[in-house]
Amino acid sequence: MTFIEVCQKVSDEGLLLFREKSDVPLRYEVREHSERVGKNNGWVFLDVMTANLCLQIHGALNEEQKRNLEAKPALRITDICWKLYGKIKQQPS
Repeated sequence: MTFIEVCQKVSDEGLLLFREKSDVPLRYEVREHSERVGKNNGWVFLDVMTANLCLQIHGALNEEQKRNLEAKPALRITDICWKLYGKIKQQPS
């Protein structure tokens, strides 16, 4: 699944873990956070707030911008979305 699909799943189901599939770049697998996860195996928590932020920003983009964003790794997407949120939040009302 794509990272945007992972975000939708987290938005629907709540906190989940995800990691990039080793055989397919920019495709991710998901598991529930209750499952035992060892150290250094690539699993990352994705919370609902971050997932919803990424979905809202993705939804506000035009098709070319969406494709550009989707071509980036998941952690880069979350970083971009939080930086955009920070810039929007700083703007006067």
